Amino acid sequence: MLSSGRLKKKNAGEVSITILAEIVSWFYPETKALTIYTQDKDTYEFQRKAEAELRDVFATRTPVPVSYKSNDAILCQLVRDGKININNISNYRKDVRRITYSKEQDDHSIILVTELVDNELFAQLVSDKTVHIIF
Repeated sequence: MLSSGRLKKKNAGEVSITILAEIVSWFYPETKALTIYTQDKDTYEFQRKAEAELRDVFATRTPVPVSYKSNDAILCQLVRDGKININNISNYRKDVRRITYSKEQDDHSIILVTELVDNELFAQLVSDKTVHIIF
């Protein structure tokens, strides 16, 4: 309960930002990129639902794709770009989190994995150039 007496809803900010990004993607096709920075995986589901509903409304338009960068995706990028040292990852990543990533197999097929990842496994994934942190 907020001080105003209104009931606080989980993810209200993420829902608003996600739906706004989706609306912008349909109204402004000249936009180069729309990226949402979030740690909340629910935002992806909100965006998918909004896109599906807006696709019916704007049948003659093509939206700009909305992309996401999670904290783990940003950390991976910073390590690979040499901006932070993987040995200091515990300074930036405190908890075990469920992440989704893709990995290229020896036969060049791609697998999609969602699992709990601690900092040790995260360091291994970041050092593997065939791994792409999705969320």
